[in-house]
Amino acid sequence: MCESTQARRIVINRGHADCAQAVRIISAIPGVGEAAPPDIEGWSCGRDGGYGHLAMSGYMYRCDRGGDQVLSQDDSVPVAANWVDNNDYYRTSDQVDGQSGYYFQSPTGYFACAIIGTPGAASAGCHGQLPSAAPTINQHPDFQTANTIDSLNGEHGQLRQRGDPQYQFISDVKSRVLPYNQPIFVSGYTCTVDRDAGTTCRNFDTGHGFTVNRSTYKLF
Repeated sequence: MCESTQARRIVINRGHADCAQAVRIISAIPGVGEAAPPDIEGWSCGRDGGYGHLAMSGYMYRCDRGGDQVLSQDDSVPVAANWVDNNDYYRTSDQVDGQSGYYFQSPTGYFACAIIGTPGAASAGCHGQLPSAAPTINQHPDFQTANTIDSLNGEHGQLRQRGDPQYQFISDVKSRVLPYNQPIFVSGYTCTVDRDAGTTCRNFDTGHGFTVNRSTYKLF
């Protein structure tokens, strides 16, 4: 983190840049309604990706130069490094009841996950073959093994049995991979995948969520 004021927080998200350069580049971005230059000192800059406001995108302004990236945020989002651009994970389909959200899979492919909904009414979850210790769920018409782990509206993580995989994008065989240790932040939830611990999704405000891999799971 290079600068933190009431107005903004400037961070070097990935790659190579110094703080003086990051602050200078972000400060040179024109205000809303003003024409933006094609680049600023070789950096390509723009505002959040367009699928929602700051609480969904995680940043106000973003500047890229090759593999280098700096972001301008406010304090409604967690301080993190090496974020993915969540707009790369946004999918929508008119074929499945207007299904839309930010869908990803773990690098192993064992779990399909997503963050769906809007700030204040969002959920994060994963669908897949849960550990053998996962309990059966008393749902109509039969007792069934849980196949979903999620957190709704910032509440404590839960195990569920769903006939339709809510957190798997139906129109795709596979969703885009979320690389190890590169978090995604959408609508108050951040998800990241660790090579050993597995996939963790946590609500930024409440701290509730879950961790899951093929062997174990944790609800908190």
